[in-house]
Amino acid sequence: MNPVWLIAVPLSLAFLGIFSGNISRILLWIAAISNSIISIKIATISGTTSFVIGGWKPPFGINLVVDDGTKLIVVAVNIIFLLALLATSTEKLKSSLKLSVVYMLSLAALNGIVLTGDLFNLFVFLEIASISAYIIAASSQRNESKFAAFKYLIIGSVGSALYLLGTSMLYATYGTLNMADISQHMKTGMIHPNVLTVVSLLYLFGLGVEAKLFPLNGWVPDVYSYASQRATTILATAFPVVMIFAFSRIFVTVIGFGEVQSLIIILGLLTVVIGEVIAFSQKKLKRMLAYSSIAQAGLALLLIGIGTESSMTGAFMLLINNSISKLILFSIAGYIISTISDDSFEKVAAFASKSRISALLFTAGALSVIGMPLFFGFRAKLLIIESTISYNLWVPVVFLVTALIEAVYYFRWIFNIYRPDTADSIHKKLPVRTLIAGSILVVMIIILGIASQGAFEVFEKAGTAILDSLSYASTVLLGGI
Repeated sequence: MNPVWLIAVPLSLAFLGIFSGNISRILLWIAAISNSIISIKIATISGTTSFVIGGWKPPFGINLVVDDGTKLIVVAVNIIFLLALLATSTEKLKSSLKLSVVYMLSLAALNGIVLTGDLFNLFVFLEIASISAYIIAASSQRNESKFAAFKYLIIGSVGSALYLLGTSMLYATYGTLNMADISQHMKTGMIHPNVLTVVSLLYLFGLGVEAKLFPLNGWVPDVYSYASQRATTILATAFPVVMIFAFSRIFVTVIGFGEVQSLIIILGLLTVVIGEVIAFSQKKLKRMLAYSSIAQAGLALLLIGIGTESSMTGAFMLLINNSISKLILFSIAGYIISTISDDSFEKVAAFASKSRISALLFTAGALSVIGMPLFFGFRAKLLIIESTISYNLWVPVVFLVTALIEAVYYFRWIFNIYRPDTADSIHKKLPVRTLIAGSILVVMIIILGIASQGAFEVFEKAGTAILDSLSYASTVLLGGI
């Protein structure tokens, strides 16, 4: 099956949704379900395959690339997107029908970012995804969400401009935008080292905005805190996986790290430390989860910066575990806010007495983020320790300290939720859709944790595919389907 359907289906339905009025919500569900099925079908494609778009073969034409890395990510992103729709309620806004169109555009763009083999096409898909994200972030009825989205737009626009400038410099040097072709040219040493350093810095800070890299992640806490339940859930789960994958594709497969490898590792480490320390001090649930997400993104970028097979495998395991777990946590956080209209530490206290099942789901998600045994996060954290020790002894020490901080504040919230309630509790049933989605997600992180060896092989292949730039380039440039 041609992966172009992952882009074409939601894109076509989005345009149809503009004129279809009330059925746009149904079209969104059709797009999400169709893409989940298509992505699973694409995952059965063996090896690395290049699909030519428009009849012009690379490096002159546009192509989509399916390898073990893209297969893992498209399956994860499309299923996470579908479960995010299931777990969250539709925004009670007059514009919610139009928002369905925006969600479909974002789904098409996210798949395009993962699959494209062209730097300018990647820019186009990044723009579509980013603009969709700005609109989604501003969709809440709260005025704070508008300001948060505006701040996100300003920072994101600067990031997009930096990415485009870096791409322009590569095009001026090599006369091509094809990733595989540029990857081959990079090995010839045609580009001046100083120019390569500038290009690398432009990509680092251009992509770093969406990848939540310090100091470019100031937009995250407000956007995650004030956006609607569905918006927050999708922005915090599907988007980070794709953006960090794009980061790894550019730096590992295409241009290499060059002189910025140490900078990536340092900034990744700073992102982890600052994210965990600030998360520890938060008294609002969604804000705590936002800073926790920043820390997890920083850890993934740190592992990508190390650039070994084990670190890349660990990065992908961490990304998927975090997305699944945060989907549970943000969904429950949204439910808590809808129940008691507050997510402060004091108000959330004893919430288990109001909804035992939601407390259990929250606990499972938190334990997987922490990396407790039986959960998928445990295997990911072990691999992170192994891969960082082989790089430098001080990195795993910092990681273990921040992991301890993370465990403390998550357990503090868990114990707070289960605190005995001295007042009369108002019981409210967890929505069936959230219960179903949350249960599926908990089963996923437990199965991935128990069957860690089988899961490890899938993630190991994904990491190897990103590192194997020679195989990537040769497959693309020798032709395609």
